[in-house]
Amino acid sequence: MFITREKPGLLIGLLAALVMLGPFSMEAVVPGLQGTANFFNRTSEDVQIVLTAWLVGSALGQLFWGPVSDRIGRRNALSVAAFLFAVCSVACYSAQDFRLLLLGRLGQGLSAGAGSVTSKALVRDWYSGDRAVRLFGYLTSAVFLGPMIAPVLGGYLVEYFDWRSVYLFLAGWATLCFMVVLPGLTESLPPKARARKTTTPFNIATELFTNPQFRKALLIVLATGAGMFGFVTGSAELFLSELGVSPTLFGYLFLLIATGFVLGTKINSSLTNRSPGFRYRLGAAACLAGGVSLIILWSTQFDQLWPTVGACFLYYLGLGIVQPQAMGEALQPFPHMAGAASAWMGFGLMGAGALSSALVGRLHQETEVGMGILFLVGGMTTLWMSRK
Repeated sequence: MFITREKPGLLIGLLAALVMLGPFSMEAVVPGLQGTANFFNRTSEDVQIVLTAWLVGSALGQLFWGPVSDRIGRRNALSVAAFLFAVCSVACYSAQDFRLLLLGRLGQGLSAGAGSVTSKALVRDWYSGDRAVRLFGYLTSAVFLGPMIAPVLGGYLVEYFDWRSVYLFLAGWATLCFMVVLPGLTESLPPKARARKTTTPFNIATELFTNPQFRKALLIVLATGAGMFGFVTGSAELFLSELGVSPTLFGYLFLLIATGFVLGTKINSSLTNRSPGFRYRLGAAACLAGGVSLIILWSTQFDQLWPTVGACFLYYLGLGIVQPQAMGEALQPFPHMAGAASAWMGFGLMGAGALSSALVGRLHQETEVGMGILFLVGGMTTLWMSRK
């Protein structure tokens, strides 16, 4: 075993690779959807379901892998999930029937859910306080990085090979993770600390949701996460259609805004001498400033590119301060079932993301309004909960 709690650099590198595999596998197939439609003689609208199948699997996987990792251990759960992901990716690569492709995508989503949930639980097993918050920030940054580079790399694979090559690449990635996790990762949850088999899902949910610290932190994660998903959904409409930027510039702008999150995690780490309440309020102020700015830009019809980028950057800055802090607080009371706590947090975040994406998607030419409202909701919720 060469990846231990005494080697956080190696650990976070491995966990980031596992976490990023999920969002990457969601987005990397997009450039190959037209090729998929042609191969299976389907319409472009029909093949969109390959994205839906992944999302359904991922949502269910969030709830499944958390309690499983509490019972069988983190290393075992991550090893099994990485192996299953590789198998499902090979199934997608070799599928000759569209239904088999959908089944493989569902399996990819189910197994990918282990990366985010179990990785957060593993960090909670070994670290606490500001060190855990810092590592949660790194893992959340990996979640942002995946969707940013996935379409680019997927596009290259499709251009130089074909749509199937994306699945072969994903299979290789998961296989490499499996080959590192199984022999190299030290188990963070010893057998004596694992959840009892008699623990029921109802008992788990009851213990989690009757804990005020968990409820507070979960609400902050969901409210601020809704703004994040709202931006991801509406950014293309806002920048490409309304502001008229080129696809290449859009990619750079997306990257620039996302660096706000990384900067926010750095600010949080530098304020270890200040109370969590102060850090929440600071992050909430940045989120509110971003939301107010977008609403003002919309109401004055001042559709200027860089003020809009600045408003979104401010929100992501606040997000980077708030979310890792809230994730650490949500898992802190539950050393015996950190996996289940992480699972419910991930499942709730996906639900909030689905609702916020639907809201922004329905506004079309008034994307700033939906994004601005979600930014304000995230900031106000954080500000209110920081008082408790």
